[in-house]
Amino acid sequence: MSVATADYIVFGFMLVASVLLAVYSRLSTPKAAASDKQSFSFATGTVSSSAVLFSIARTGIGIRAIIGFPSEFYYHGVGMWLTMGGVMISFLLIDLIFMPVYFAMPTTSVYEYLELRFQSGLIRRLTSLLYVVRSCLMLGVTTLTPCVAIQAVLPVPLWASIVAVSILGILFTTFGGMRGVILNDALQGGALILCTVVILYKATVQVPGGFLGTFKIAAEQGRLELFNFDLDPTIRLTTISAIVGQIFISTSVYGCQQAFAQRYRSLPNRKAVVRVILLAIPVVGFLESLTWTAGVAIYAFYAFCDPLSAGFIKSIDGLVPYFVKNEFAAVPGLLGFFFGTLFNGSFGITVAILNSVATVTWEDFLSKIKYVQGLPENRQLLIIRLIGVIYAIGIMFIAIAVSMLPGLVESSLIISSTMSGPLLGVFLLALLFPFANKYGAISGLAASLIWAISLTAGRLIISKGQTTLLPLSMDRCPANQTLSVTEISSKYNFGPPPKAPLDWTYLFSISFIYYSMMGCIICVSIGLIVSYFTASARDCYPASLVHPMAIKMSNLLPGRPRKYLTDTDFGKGKANLNGSRRSIRTISLSVDEHEYITRF
Repeated sequence: MSVATADYIVFGFMLVASVLLAVYSRLSTPKAAASDKQSFSFATGTVSSSAVLFSIARTGIGIRAIIGFPSEFYYHGVGMWLTMGGVMISFLLIDLIFMPVYFAMPTTSVYEYLELRFQSGLIRRLTSLLYVVRSCLMLGVTTLTPCVAIQAVLPVPLWASIVAVSILGILFTTFGGMRGVILNDALQGGALILCTVVILYKATVQVPGGFLGTFKIAAEQGRLELFNFDLDPTIRLTTISAIVGQIFISTSVYGCQQAFAQRYRSLPNRKAVVRVILLAIPVVGFLESLTWTAGVAIYAFYAFCDPLSAGFIKSIDGLVPYFVKNEFAAVPGLLGFFFGTLFNGSFGITVAILNSVATVTWEDFLSKIKYVQGLPENRQLLIIRLIGVIYAIGIMFIAIAVSMLPGLVESSLIISSTMSGPLLGVFLLALLFPFANKYGAISGLAASLIWAISLTAGRLIISKGQTTLLPLSMDRCPANQTLSVTEISSKYNFGPPPKAPLDWTYLFSISFIYYSMMGCIICVSIGLIVSYFTASARDCYPASLVHPMAIKMSNLLPGRPRKYLTDTDFGKGKANLNGSRRSIRTISLSVDEHEYITRF
């Protein structure tokens, strides 16, 4: 058997194994649960805590880790690795801020919490729409990842790979459900670790000095600048911006998104959720450090003969596939295993988010239509699956558009940072500020979203999609192996980074890592100001919808205690929430306004 044949067999086996896992998940689920919407969306009580832990960690990092993180280190240095500190801090914040409030809420969509808190269906729909748009854009990056790898080593059109990944995602969406997604995440996470370890070992053993020698070379060539406290906001990444900016991004991603709420809800109780979140800190730290270390080793391996400068690859994301193709081509089945891991990881994450996006679309939009109300659960589940298929088709086209951005890691962070700030701001208004109301939430969300999108659009227009790379070398490339550099993508600037001009365009030169922080601050600030001037007795709601510590802090302020709805009244209002609009709002009007508007 030839090496190529073995690779195809292993690749095909891995794809079939993932599809069979989805089928097994479907067949092994009790018949009643298989047609149950909650079981499809949340897999409640049917998976172990360890599987959920690994699923959360792997989905948060994404399949871009094995491709994007090493190339990010190689061409931009260690700056992005420092964002891991922000991720770790965000887990603690999620445990402290989010879990005490909405884990026990009996809702299918986490954005229903915002409707109950602000008594506004518009808030729920706006935040749901923001989540759907952000998720679809991120899925474009996820879908593109294995396709870029395939294109780097095989003469396969990009569109063909994108279609293949999308079809696999559709199959998994049809047969799987959240239980199948979590099991696939755990399986593919193990495969990803194995691939990274093999790459790290292969690169390390061929570098003078071994493992420590890779770090010595990287440090000598300016790739390990860990401590850069420059406060210039236009610098792509510094120690401060990487940590602070990532705190806002990751808190929004892990705390405000339906995809992760579904994983939390698959666990039996809040205690289990807290345990998983705390354990996720070292797990995510290990996975990220492993892939970044692989980047150090690959850089040391190619430090004096850069494949991009030499013309062997056309984009920075082709670095790892190029290394794997060159160094493992003679090992039967290894290339197939590597690309199988990329494909399975890609559509596994795609399906996980498609499940949540489809559920949100049904619960927050389509289920409100008169003609579909009252449908039995099995029909609702069928519609949710169909919605997921439609989204999968649309994401194929988004992936092609995302391919025009400068790199997988940077592309995903630009999208995350732009969309995460406004969403996090609305949740913080709801959780931490008892006097925040729907007018403040809507105003803050709109202002911060306009701000973030304007910054992103201006950045892309002014920079023309280019990114500046660190100095590269071809000093030791054999003369007969150096190709023409004319085909290298125009997305890269090989000179020193241009100095941001001190004019109106300076604003668009601010690092993308700050977009989430700025969006969140704007949302909360404007939300509080508007809420203060529009306070009304209509803003009454149950105390359980606000963080207990926020209520205690509010009680320390001068004035009468704030009035809240009782659980009985709230139950009556919530029961009518999808019927007549005389629900919580009507009940809140019975509260004496002079007693209510006393303490903020």
